[in-house]
Amino acid sequence: MSTTTTTDARHGGRRRIGPVAIDGPRLAGWAVMFVVVQAVASAWQASATQPGVPDSEFDFQSHPTWWLVAITGAAAVIGWQLSERLDPSARFGPQAVLRWTVRVMAAMTVLIVVALPTQMIWVVWVVHHGVLDPITLPNVVRTVRQF
Repeated sequence: MSTTTTTDARHGGRRRIGPVAIDGPRLAGWAVMFVVVQAVASAWQASATQPGVPDSEFDFQSHPTWWLVAITGAAAVIGWQLSERLDPSARFGPQAVLRWTVRVMAAMTVLIVVALPTQMIWVVWVVHHGVLDPITLPNVVRTVRQF
């Protein structure tokens, strides 16, 4: 891990700024932020019509993907517990484990933010092309409205 060099007149010139330490409250803050972003990003609703069937509309609604959010929460808890049990002088110290924990939570968040809206586009495209029951995640509910 590298540190950044900066010029600071108060300290007589140059000093090195180390990486930010992650502790319990900071890890909890990261976890809450990621969970909120995941819950918001995974809730969507889309409607689609099939060409040639003018009296039907297919509605898809996704509720928050709590099982993926639970994986993020579990990563936070496991990372915190591992960091508490590690020797600070070990090769992978507590700070390294906590930084990896935040990276795992960020990766899960990116996965949800990208994959679930992509699924929304997928179901609209597939219904428009004739498939009435597309493959979706378990949290997606399909309803058909007849006019």
